[in-house]
Amino acid sequence: MKRLVDARSPLTWVLIGAVLCLLISSIAPPLYNNQTRPLPLGEGFTITSEPTVGKLMDVERFEAEEAPTGFEDNPDCQADDSPMYCYIEDEEMTYERNVITGEEEIDDAATETEAVLQVLTGARAFIRVSESSLLNRESTYPMPGDVNSQTVELPIIGGKKKHENFERDGLKFFFPSGTEQRSYPYYDAMAQASVPIDYTDDTRMDGIPVFAYHQSIDPVPMQGKDLEMDTYSGPAWKFFDEEDRDTYGLQRDSAVVMEPFYTASRDLWVEPTTGTIVDSVTNFKVFWATDAQQAQEMLDNNDTDARSMLSAESRWSEKSKQERLDSVRPVINTIKALSVVSVVGKIIGIALLIAAAVMYVRRYRAS
Repeated sequence: MKRLVDARSPLTWVLIGAVLCLLISSIAPPLYNNQTRPLPLGEGFTITSEPTVGKLMDVERFEAEEAPTGFEDNPDCQADDSPMYCYIEDEEMTYERNVITGEEEIDDAATETEAVLQVLTGARAFIRVSESSLLNRESTYPMPGDVNSQTVELPIIGGKKKHENFERDGLKFFFPSGTEQRSYPYYDAMAQASVPIDYTDDTRMDGIPVFAYHQSIDPVPMQGKDLEMDTYSGPAWKFFDEEDRDTYGLQRDSAVVMEPFYTASRDLWVEPTTGTIVDSVTNFKVFWATDAQQAQEMLDNNDTDARSMLSAESRWSEKSKQERLDSVRPVINTIKALSVVSVVGKIIGIALLIAAAVMYVRRYRAS
């Protein structure tokens, strides 16, 4: 036995080498993974979109019953009481979101996260959403309790809704490390609700494996959400052209009441190791319909443009996608390297154990 632990013996050093190789190969990858799992502190990033053309309604002129502008060639759009579609124009839009996590950890497990989203036409914002949440650094879900606040503004109609100290259960901005191929609740500020976002596929972006998710939000009534969105009433011709009146079973002078609805569809691509969202495409609409059933029918028929307050697609810019991919690349590369180290370390460790066993048997026989 003394010979086995003799520091001058080659057998001792072979055993030490084997133990070290097996320890390092078993401990190093999990240690690194545990270090990278929590949501980083003091991390900030900005997301911008590619310019896109969407629909935007001149609500002020419509409500004031002033003649629309930009439709001089359309005889139906010359009067002060022109149909709603005469006030809806194509506008170039962009999207910008700033997200930052707190500099300090709270209660050993949480961090304050703040975000501001703006949808812009030129330099003018027509949607602005400010959000603040206390997130669990491990799961990226909000902590239990009334730890969330948000302000939704629609400057084009003067609407503003501040909702402070409420509880929600959905993800937002981040997915958990070790993202799984399943559905997650995902929070939408305009709908003021969490709706499932479903796993759809796995693919690669710039060589990095990612999971794809899709969310569809059925039309949500906006009346009563304190955003100054009015209902409109009047004859059907004010809101529906002849073809649409036939579709929805309306007479020209049928009295209708139009209510505002919000809907969105969202596609996200997530790097699963870190839970980082690396790409996003969102289509959202606010439009008027007589009721929820008609709103769903309009959406199914892709027939909302003539009654839209706003409608746009937000698609991340190539610069934003590349920045988010670059942010996860060092982690992915390190994990790959540690995986190789783990495999090689175990092979070397086992080989050294076999060598030690052979050396011990030979020594035993020689003695």
